[in-house]
Amino acid sequence: MKFDKLLTMKLAVLLLVVFYLVAYFCLGCATTSTSPPDGRIAEPTAKSLHILYFPETGHSLQSPFLAYYLSNQGLNRLGYPITEALTHEGWQVQYFQNARLEIHPENDPAYFITVGWLGQLNHRTQAPIHHQNALQDTKTEYHFFPETGHTLSGDFLTFFRANGDTVQFGRPISEPFIHRGRISQDFQSARFIWYPDLPPQARVQLEPLGETYFLSSGLSLRLLDPIPPPPNATRNEHPLVSLPENTEVKLTIETTPNPAIIRVIATFFVSDLPLENYTPLLSWGENRRELPPTRSSGQTHTLINISMSPTETFRLYTISGQKELASITY
Repeated sequence: MKFDKLLTMKLAVLLLVVFYLVAYFCLGCATTSTSPPDGRIAEPTAKSLHILYFPETGHSLQSPFLAYYLSNQGLNRLGYPITEALTHEGWQVQYFQNARLEIHPENDPAYFITVGWLGQLNHRTQAPIHHQNALQDTKTEYHFFPETGHTLSGDFLTFFRANGDTVQFGRPISEPFIHRGRISQDFQSARFIWYPDLPPQARVQLEPLGETYFLSSGLSLRLLDPIPPPPNATRNEHPLVSLPENTEVKLTIETTPNPAIIRVIATFFVSDLPLENYTPLLSWGENRRELPPTRSSGQTHTLINISMSPTETFRLYTISGQKELASITY
């Protein structure tokens, strides 16, 4: 009888322990969920992603570049990836539309990944000016960079401070100058271009310097070709937007360092505000291509090889292909 009572007590204690363990782990699961309390799907983070695939360009991004990209407004500052990670000029790098990310294990941990100085590598550095010759006689706010001997002012200074400062763009390596009819200024890692005809928040645009440098680097153009996503990749998603009736559309063409490659640029504005996340369709000859969604600047672009057809008319359509929005002949 005593043995039965002892066994019953042990079973009761064991059941109580099991109950508390189950309750503890269930509570832990409930309190560590990454989903917001209102039921929305949480935004992806570097911890929740291992590989992010961009169908817009057909390339993937993974650690350690992925963490940097997600933490530094990668889409608006760097653009989409245009290659996979590769070794170039002795560094592990990855090319984006606007820049090149580089791994530097010799640096302090905070600068393990840096934005490459492609502007400087492209030999765009101009002679420094004397500080006393900087904008001291004007009322314009400016900043002088003694490290490179150049100044920054106006819309360029505002954009610089709001979008990553020296970490993203490096320091100015020129004064403003006219390039292709527009005021531009070079930095160690960027080129700013001023569009006074655009709304204030979109007047400063970035040259796609990553593309420009890649096309002059001698690297194979096949590295730009889209590849299928890895089986364990997460696809980059973006909201779909419709095209308002009063949308203004501009279609322009730029040459690149490679004479066989041109850049076709589409810009969308609604009531002087840039239209973000709209996906248009570009058509030329027998070709059709869905362009990447417009970014916060209202712009999207693509590179096109014209070596087989040097004269071409490009037409921009709604994504359904039913309405022509703009056209241009090269």
